[in-house]
Amino acid sequence: TPPGTIVPPCPNEIIIEAQTPRGNFNFE
Repeated sequence: TPPGTIVPPCPNEIIIEAQTPRGNFNFE
């Protein structure tokens, strides 16, 4: 998730951030 997000990180979000260099939701 981009910085400034108020939503707490969920497990899937943590995994996605670990897999994406910029930490954004890149599902493409």
